[in-house]
Amino acid sequence: MPTDLSQFKDSFVAEVEVNIQRLNENMLELEKDLTNHDILHNLMRFLHNIKGSSSMMQFSEMEFFSHVLESIIIDAIKGQISLNAEIIRDIYDSIDLLSASIQQIKEDKSSDLHGGVDDMNLLCVRFSKMVCDIALKEGKTVDFQMEGCEIEMDFCMMNRMTVPLIHILRNAITHGIRKEGIIKLTVRREENSTIVTIEDNGAGLDLKKLFNKGLSEGIICEDEAKNEEDPIVIEKLLFDPRISTCDEVSMISGRGVGLNAVKYFVETVNGTVRVERLKPGTRFVFELPLESGVCLGS
Repeated sequence: MPTDLSQFKDSFVAEVEVNIQRLNENMLELEKDLTNHDILHNLMRFLHNIKGSSSMMQFSEMEFFSHVLESIIIDAIKGQISLNAEIIRDIYDSIDLLSASIQQIKEDKSSDLHGGVDDMNLLCVRFSKMVCDIALKEGKTVDFQMEGCEIEMDFCMMNRMTVPLIHILRNAITHGIRKEGIIKLTVRREENSTIVTIEDNGAGLDLKKLFNKGLSEGIICEDEAKNEEDPIVIEKLLFDPRISTCDEVSMISGRGVGLNAVKYFVETVNGTVRVERLKPGTRFVFELPLESGVCLGS
């Protein structure tokens, strides 16, 4: 019989809240010196604490947030990415998501401790409000279209995919759509998989800048750089965290931090993601398994 984890919830919440407070305090110090390795190691330790506790409690969404953030900090420590204002904002946004998740748990609204299925309607409502709020903040007009919100999905899978989809939607608005445009979210069932698609008719990919950056960072070799139409090489570049620079904001509809989160998500649930170039715009296509077990914290 599965262990009743609810008896540990209060101590878990208290521990995570302390670590989140320490994260924010150290982030304020990091902004004064983006190369301070002592602070970076502090951040990594706090995030590792949250990730471990979340895994034990099977709060997969929090485990996911903290793992992605921890990966970014590790890359900064190793010198694989250079922290800048854009990445710092992403980190703060993700810490805010951690805070929102722990608040949900306190209010007994988190459903990661049990299985089951539900339709996508609640998530679609959440995305619709988020798109509206971000578009208003950015001074843009976005026609957000949704299809397939009645499709049922494993509850754990829905929770786990929320973060990467938020990244893609937010970046489509901020960096893809110019002044006005269309973003479309589509969900459909296909044999033993759920297909989730997000596409926009925005600026799309600037392949010249993307490939030049990949070459300068040593992500691709000279031979790979000769073929800017190769989808395998394009995806290799898009999902590499070393592309997380301010210049990248003008290259693609999304930042490396967010796309790194997307990559981690599909790997941990045994799914796939592909990126398609549109004229105009960009499309992300997820193929996700139906089984709930693959998305539980490990």
